[in-house]
Amino acid sequence: MKVVFLLGTVSRHAQEAGECISNADVEACEHISEKAGVDCDIVICCQDKATWAKGSKVTLKELRAERERAKLEILSYEPEMIVCFGKGPAQMIFNRGVKVGDLRHRQHELDEWPCPVWVTSSLEEASMKPGLVKFMGFDLLHAAKGETDVRWREHTVTSWTDPPDPRLRLDAKIGSLDLETYPGVDPRHPDARIRMAVVSTDDGFAQVIQAGPCSELPEWLSQWVESGRTMWGGSNIQFDAYWLRIRSGIIMQNYVCTSHIQHLLDENSTQKDLKSLVLIWTDLGDYSREQREMVTERDGWEFIEDHEMYQYAAGDGYGGFEVFRRQLEEIEAQGLQSAFQLHKETYAQLSILMNNGSCLDLAENAALGERYVSHLAQLSGEIRAVLGPINLNSAKQLVEALTRKVPSITLTEYQWKKWDDEEEKFSTKKAVLMREAHKHPIIAKVLEYRRRETLRRFVTGIHKHVRKRGKLAFVETSIRGDVTVTHRMSSSKPNLQNLARDTEEESALQLNVKSQYISRFTGGTLSEADESQLELRIAAIASADDAMMDAFLRGTDVHTELAAMMRGISTKHVTEAIRQAGKTTNFHVLYGGAAFGLSLRLGCSKPEAEGMIAQFYATFHGFEAWQRAQEAFAKKHLYVESMFGRRRHFVQPRSWKAPEGKRILRQAVNAPIQGDASAVTNIGIKQAMDRIEKERLQSKLFMTVHDSALTDNYPGEREYIHDILRDEMEHPNTEQFGVKLTLPLQVDIKTGPTWGSMSKLVTA
Repeated sequence: MKVVFLLGTVSRHAQEAGECISNADVEACEHISEKAGVDCDIVICCQDKATWAKGSKVTLKELRAERERAKLEILSYEPEMIVCFGKGPAQMIFNRGVKVGDLRHRQHELDEWPCPVWVTSSLEEASMKPGLVKFMGFDLLHAAKGETDVRWREHTVTSWTDPPDPRLRLDAKIGSLDLETYPGVDPRHPDARIRMAVVSTDDGFAQVIQAGPCSELPEWLSQWVESGRTMWGGSNIQFDAYWLRIRSGIIMQNYVCTSHIQHLLDENSTQKDLKSLVLIWTDLGDYSREQREMVTERDGWEFIEDHEMYQYAAGDGYGGFEVFRRQLEEIEAQGLQSAFQLHKETYAQLSILMNNGSCLDLAENAALGERYVSHLAQLSGEIRAVLGPINLNSAKQLVEALTRKVPSITLTEYQWKKWDDEEEKFSTKKAVLMREAHKHPIIAKVLEYRRRETLRRFVTGIHKHVRKRGKLAFVETSIRGDVTVTHRMSSSKPNLQNLARDTEEESALQLNVKSQYISRFTGGTLSEADESQLELRIAAIASADDAMMDAFLRGTDVHTELAAMMRGISTKHVTEAIRQAGKTTNFHVLYGGAAFGLSLRLGCSKPEAEGMIAQFYATFHGFEAWQRAQEAFAKKHLYVESMFGRRRHFVQPRSWKAPEGKRILRQAVNAPIQGDASAVTNIGIKQAMDRIEKERLQSKLFMTVHDSALTDNYPGEREYIHDILRDEMEHPNTEQFGVKLTLPLQVDIKTGPTWGSMSKLVTA
């Protein structure tokens, strides 16, 4: 099939090279056309230099000015399909303002054009989300095959009092389960109810079960999902398990998330929701389109009647099943069974953590908010007294004021190539301001204001995430493992992993944002168990570096040991300054950092930093050899694999010596270390949660922050909970996934009445 790819404006990189299309855009178009099995020619909407830097902000008037030229060029290729990449091209083709999201995944027949029109995302968006290019290829493949109509399968609708349909296989090894809820995603909302459950054990059939008025579901379904005999797949199925637990008292067993499986198969993919996965793995089509349009028209899902959702819900069922089945086949084909087993074993804990929630002291939250407002008003007054009456949240005003007050300041992030008619660009990013902070004390004040303003949002902006449970208030964050490319757990809505460490000054001013989180139990306490120096331990295990291993096996302070080795001195001669410099160097090298970055972090010259890095490699030969092997493997195979079998894929760079090539080589070293540290932590957390549940303790594990776990301790259980955390997190059963840890782990525990007032326990 002959296709014209219609792109927006000329990119900056193309202009710099004297071209109309950048190499990156050409490569992306080639990837998309190859995946879709089409031949493509490329046309640029706007070639006028005045529009090249505007991207998606090009006006309809500017597009119309070049429309006739672009039209003649498109028609000269005699295409069988026109593909519009983003808003600008779509506006040019339709000759009106459009919303790209409303036009995707369908063929448009327009009188003015002799062939169908297909609309997809822009290459500008794809450059920020590398996995999007692959999805765009899948999307276009459906168009090229003519698979644009929805191919509905069979379904039946029953009530919660009816038996299972004979077409459901109750002894199936795998199945899909999905709930439709009302009025939103909060099962504790006063009007919350489960509308229906959708079950499928076949690509071509789903049973839609209308729930009872009080979220009643059939007894046969409750017993089935609690039995564990079927492995259930579903998109973000932790929410379904969460709802079943809260609304129906059903404890779901043996379930996995199709979004997480897709992340395991392709961690760069940004299209992991069920609707996108259906387009990737099945020929069902865009089955939710009519439903989305109805929701938009009525302004919310809560205004859709139950009977209007049956066909769409059935699509979730059999579409979700086919996605799940085909993903499992791909897991087998790629030899990722061990990595998948790890995901399956640790996924269910996410639902429990979300269900437990973090208890918020509303009185402390209000008092903290008042202190922040007062402090920020004072701080902004001090800054404006020096810089003038500016808006501190306006980068433009801040640049002008700082340049005026500090003439020697340099607010450029790096040296931009400047066109004759282009203004010089400035930045007020944290790294730039920190670099310039020595030039005037007001810059440190601006940085302080920025930090405190960010922290304030975790106080005054938390209310939309608060859920009342009786007299107590809880923050229920969403914890997911399908967001970061290293498979580390992430937190969002709100991000409770992003609560910054408290400084001495903030403690003195009573501005500790963690102090608002308390125990849900009268007389209870909170504790945090942290895997000590876990990433360094994983690096030592992975590289089998003798010097690193010896330092850990001696059981003393490892940073002191490593600093002494690097300096060739006795540990008793290691000062705090030497230890801190060594610690910074250790992690900097671990993350693949260069001498320039280390010099900024240590406040030393670049040659001194180069010497410290050279000293690190001279001391730890095994780690350097492992690092070089990882880099060589990444260059050859364009992926690396962790001890647990999880992979990090890369895109071939233009040059391995270019910044993007160097970035890939850094990630080739760091990704397996960070991913395996996360895996070890999650295995330990799961074991601790299983013991707490098995022994019927009332304490709750409610949050994970990278390599640590937080517990809410019931009075009288704290010491025993600490014993459980140490036992399970120091002895995770990694061998079930084929990984033997050759170093002992160490867990440090802090405890206190609030999250912000914990103190470290000293062990004998």
